[in-house]
Amino acid sequence: MKEHIMTIQEWNHDFDADLEDAKMVFGFYENRKKFQSSQSLDGQFFSNIKAQSGLINGRGRYYTDENSHNEAPLEVFTVEQGQQYRFRVIAAGQLFPWSISVDNHPLTIIATDGFDIEPQIADAFIINAGERYDFVITANQTVDNYYIRAKTLEINRNTTAEAILHYHGANQNVQPTSVPRQCTADDRCVVINCFFPYYPEEYFTDCLPIDGLKLKSDTDPAPPVHQGKFKEYFLNFAFPGIKSFPSTINGRRFVFQQKMFWLILIMPTFLVRKQIVANRNIVFVRILYL
Repeated sequence: MKEHIMTIQEWNHDFDADLEDAKMVFGFYENRKKFQSSQSLDGQFFSNIKAQSGLINGRGRYYTDENSHNEAPLEVFTVEQGQQYRFRVIAAGQLFPWSISVDNHPLTIIATDGFDIEPQIADAFIINAGERYDFVITANQTVDNYYIRAKTLEINRNTTAEAILHYHGANQNVQPTSVPRQCTADDRCVVINCFFPYYPEEYFTDCLPIDGLKLKSDTDPAPPVHQGKFKEYFLNFAFPGIKSFPSTINGRRFVFQQKMFWLILIMPTFLVRKQIVANRNIVFVRILYL
């Protein structure tokens, strides 16, 4: 089966990485008004940083607040009619989860984060920063160009990324005219990897969370548990990025001691170096307490 690799990330037209970091900490102002963090369907807050668009394999379009764009060229994935293709999707961004779909083509999800799963058909899947998903499509539609769409889950902003699924033989210079699938009460959509239990009813969309997927083959079983000798710990890492809410692990943060000490390694003499070569267990350390 032929493959395509697709990376997805957010993009901002206005500032570089250093300024982005400063705005993440101190806030972002636009036309003298403080930018309000966008929210997801379940009320969670996203980033303090505004993303104007997204990039797929480094290509995307600069969208204005009026939803117009600069008509920049998009990434093109070429397929042959009647063939199947595997797409390996990598979320290379850091701010937003993305919902990914292909117009007129259902997706068969077959792997996540390097693990094969039982094939699951869906209309779209959600991918978070650092995650990987593999899906298969069958190029069984009319020879034409179709949009590959990625959209953040923000409810008060429209942040999108696009690419083109190009059937060999179609005019590559013509922009796609395809539209996303319309979900209805009689023909509901399915989205994989939701981080909330359900969509609002008017979306006519069903969620399949990550724990609803099944591993294809258990070739790496969990280690045996010895009673009384095995303990399991869960570590919840949080990095809000602002001083009033410092980074924590399980709700606790590290505080440096008031008194520090220095650990100084003394370089050995030539003879001692020769001895270290013969006996690597010799280490010279001097500790100075302040």
